[in-house]
Amino acid sequence: MFDKPENALEKLSFINFIGNYLKDSKVSEEIIGRFKLLWDWLIEKEKTKLGAADAETLKESKLWDWLETKLGDVNDKTLEQFQLWYSCKRFEREWAIEQIHNLIVNHKICMDMALIKEVLLEDLPNYTRKVFEIVKTLSMNNEYFDFEPQIIITEVVKYIKNSPNDSELKKEKDDFINKFSERSHDGPVWIDKLQKYLE
Repeated sequence: MFDKPENALEKLSFINFIGNYLKDSKVSEEIIGRFKLLWDWLIEKEKTKLGAADAETLKESKLWDWLETKLGDVNDKTLEQFQLWYSCKRFEREWAIEQIHNLIVNHKICMDMALIKEVLLEDLPNYTRKVFEIVKTLSMNNEYFDFEPQIIITEVVKYIKNSPNDSELKKEKDDFINKFSERSHDGPVWIDKLQKYLE
């Protein structure tokens, strides 16, 4: 049923329900595997545009005027629910970080840094670049500046500064600090303190 555009709200609710359910419930690896397949299917569906046949059918519905402007927002909100899937820590770490990185960095899906920061910091040692790119993307988004994600930004840039070898990542870290500080010149004092993590 979720491949029908008129069922977008039901799809959003169901994906949200799974994320909240996994947070507090024990499920088998088989069920986790099925949820992964569901997500892979969903992502594949989101890559496609609304087909002409579906569009014609939907235009006959009274929902069309509303869905015509809101469907894109609902689909983004559905993808945003992966923050619950990621933060529940029930999925393989590599698979989970790949999914959330793809959504945030490549598709600009907004997520709540407060909700995912704990797991991002746990993933930082093994997936440093991906975590950095996630934090950088969310931090440079105006929607997240007021939240002042102080802890995770500071921890990520400090970790990269203290890590050996990856000179390219260190350079990207410095570029981020400079751009974030410049963009946030009227922000809180802690932003200025990021300068000490420059190379």
